[in-house]
Amino acid sequence: MKQLLLTLLLFFAVQSLWAQSAILKGKLEDTSDHTPLIGATLLLIDQQDTTKRIGTITDTEGFFNFKNVKPNSYKLQVKYVGYKTIEQVLKLEAGINDVKTVQLSEDKQLLKEVVVEDKTSPAIVKGDTVQYNASAYKVNADATTEDLLKKMSGITVENGELKAQGESVQKVLVDGKTFFGNDPSIAMKNLPANVIDKVEVYDKKSDQAQFSGVDDGNSAKTINIVTKEDKRKGKFGKVYAGYGTDNRFGAGGNVNVFDGDRRFSVLGLSNNVNQQNFAMEDLMSMNGSGGGGRGFGRGLQNFRVGGQEGISTTNAIGLNYSDNWGEKVEVTGSYFFNHAKNENRKSLYRQYFSGNNDGQFYDELSEGNSTNLNHRFNFELEYKINENNSLKIRPRLSVQQNESNNFTVGKTFLTDGTILNSTDNYRTTDSQGYSFSNSLLWRHSFTKKGRTFSIDINTDVNGNDRDNTLNANNVFGDSEEVVEQQSSQENTKYELSAKTVYTEPISEHGKLVFEYEIGYANSYADRKTYDYQNGERIDVDSLLSNTFDNDYLTQEGGIKYNFSKGRDMDFTIGADVKRAELMGNQTFPINNETDYIFTNVLPNLRLKVKLGKNNNLHFRYRARTNAPSINQLQNVVDNSNPIRLSSGNPNLEQEYSNSGGLFYHSFNMEKGSSFFMMLGFDQVNNQITNSTIIASEDMELADGTTLKQGASFTQPINMDGYWSINSNINYGVSSKLIKSKINFSTGLSYSKKPGMVGGEANETQTISVWPGVSVSSNISEKVDFTISSYSGYNVSESTLQPELDNKYFSLNSSFDLNLLFWKGFVFNNKLNHMFYSGLSDDVEQNYMIWNMSLGKKFLEKNRGELKIGVYDLLNQNTSVGRNVTETYSEDTQNLALGRYFMLTFSYRLNKFGDDKPKGDRMRMIRIHR
Repeated sequence: MKQLLLTLLLFFAVQSLWAQSAILKGKLEDTSDHTPLIGATLLLIDQQDTTKRIGTITDTEGFFNFKNVKPNSYKLQVKYVGYKTIEQVLKLEAGINDVKTVQLSEDKQLLKEVVVEDKTSPAIVKGDTVQYNASAYKVNADATTEDLLKKMSGITVENGELKAQGESVQKVLVDGKTFFGNDPSIAMKNLPANVIDKVEVYDKKSDQAQFSGVDDGNSAKTINIVTKEDKRKGKFGKVYAGYGTDNRFGAGGNVNVFDGDRRFSVLGLSNNVNQQNFAMEDLMSMNGSGGGGRGFGRGLQNFRVGGQEGISTTNAIGLNYSDNWGEKVEVTGSYFFNHAKNENRKSLYRQYFSGNNDGQFYDELSEGNSTNLNHRFNFELEYKINENNSLKIRPRLSVQQNESNNFTVGKTFLTDGTILNSTDNYRTTDSQGYSFSNSLLWRHSFTKKGRTFSIDINTDVNGNDRDNTLNANNVFGDSEEVVEQQSSQENTKYELSAKTVYTEPISEHGKLVFEYEIGYANSYADRKTYDYQNGERIDVDSLLSNTFDNDYLTQEGGIKYNFSKGRDMDFTIGADVKRAELMGNQTFPINNETDYIFTNVLPNLRLKVKLGKNNNLHFRYRARTNAPSINQLQNVVDNSNPIRLSSGNPNLEQEYSNSGGLFYHSFNMEKGSSFFMMLGFDQVNNQITNSTIIASEDMELADGTTLKQGASFTQPINMDGYWSINSNINYGVSSKLIKSKINFSTGLSYSKKPGMVGGEANETQTISVWPGVSVSSNISEKVDFTISSYSGYNVSESTLQPELDNKYFSLNSSFDLNLLFWKGFVFNNKLNHMFYSGLSDDVEQNYMIWNMSLGKKFLEKNRGELKIGVYDLLNQNTSVGRNVTETYSEDTQNLALGRYFMLTFSYRLNKFGDDKPKGDRMRMIRIHR
């Protein structure tokens, strides 16, 4: 009995001591790029008795853990080779003490003494991030970020659009911060490659998802440019000016002032050679859009090549500022202004799908010009109130103005050449618009690790006022009509939404996520069209006028389960229930009300698995709903082209879509090879598509509009049956023999688009395949070349007219060469050959664009350069396009910039606090240790 009693007393004593012990845990990382520091030494020194010391090292993920420590005051000492040693006094309480993240900064003095012997790996996989080391890619001294990115496996620039791993890049950050809003092209074209240390590619989660740690499906493909530490304090940039033949001119530049966290950038340009650096949001949309973007597709059935439409003269200036205001406040802001004039001549050839064996065609020639003016403001402030609370505010404002005029000649005809109708019309448009949005996000973390709460409140207000005039002469068979009209349209939209997220840990690796969101949107559209005769207004045309008010109220709640084991695996499964009410109210010319209530279950699933040190597998699936836009709902006829009428549909319902994707990334650092694979799908129920009626004879529509023989009337409708499957494979490898990077890529896509033509259901099915190969030099900074060839083969078939079997082929080959030789001479060559087969006879299908320049560097450190260049030496430039829809296929050709010569002077600004190169050895220790 005594032995049993002593045993129990000893047991409870040990338990008591165990309960009173302390645990210290945390993570060690690099302060600049947040790389985990592996194998660092940590020492815990008792403040009362310095002879009592406990040591440990960080694991492969940078984590450390001191167990069974007596609660007391300690000094924590952290050492790592190549980094500054830090010491921190801590008071440990009984239980778990989590210091979260400890950051070390590199010791420059030590790094200067290191001899670089290790070879830099081109890329590594860190969790779900692919990190490229810029020093592994050789580019010339004048290279931009875009030049560097093109050499990296899995990153491409296609027709000016930046893509990574088969997906469009939506954000480009600089050291984790926004750079000139959300325009990826600005950083690509204005940031020099020689300031870049690393390039990170990943799917950036929403602010709420980053805080909760659980992906909510609102991620964006992002590239983060990490600058070299010794380039974060100084001034750099470039200015240039040139003049050429045919009165062509170009001037501009950028200046960046970096002082640690405080950074200021200014850029500007003025030219008439189609150089533009503004985002699409700066160009006012003149037409309503609906449906929105859908996930993972890359359908080559719609493509445009040879540059933008027409010739533009652009004047623009932009400012960007970022800083840390103390230890708790981070700010980023930008302002951008542009003024652009565009002129274009366009030919269009369209063939309609129909059950009529005669076939129907539409041929059009148009000429027009436009002037667009835009101011855009972006600001972001993050306030870390304390260790448990933070606040992020993100206001945005855009103000736009657009004036345009267009002259069009078009005709509709049959296979035998019979002309059904024709039009020649002149249209003018004057528009003003604005858009303001603001996001307010409050995040709170509780004492219990993993328990969080956040609320995100968003507001959005935008409006557009537009005045139009139309003068047209239309011929329908033997009859002729003259149209004189003026119309005005007012569109406004107000949106307010709030989303709350609560997370609750239920195990060491598992947590539950509860979400609730409520939103309200009101859209108002008022269009009035007036008939004129001999310059005098007669009356409002009720068939072309409409006042429409639309309300959309949504409530959505759901639950998710997340299981996460760091970077090894992350799994989330859940579902939301969404109730939406769509209410439409037409008050002119007649009163009409619609009211739809939708209740949907929206499942979601995401899985990330680390298969090896440099292998990742990622799968994601999500269901969504999408409401029609106000322009799609407004039941008013648009007769801007009198033989091609269109209207909205107030009876539209919302879409329900399922989208998913499987992604695989793999790197072999020893061989310098990389492999990417993407397989995505989209499926839509109740898709908003088009119904087109082509009048074989004069007919009257339901609203009283007369549709003349040969004219068409298009209206949006809901149909099931949309499918899209897309794949992309990319393999890159380094060749020691030719000292170059070789990149192979291919893709295959299939899409099925439903539509209605003449009251009959039609499906357009398209299969596309696009193999390609590129070779990029990695010889030296003085020899830089890229050879590439990409092709696309497309087959489209309509169920109404399968005999059309629309086949077309495209081949785009290029050779870029930059040489630095003999006393500062620079030779640049860009050769692009485009070949197409299967387009209409009126479209140029085989042409070559050849640009060349020769320059001489001079002044101190060769910062100045004078060069003579020629654009389109063979004078063959053109701009062609092919578009296949659910109701027709069409080919287009636009006005393109022709040959010109230009003499240009440029000057590079490049002054940093420490211009001596930093060794790479410590970087490789972090990667391979």
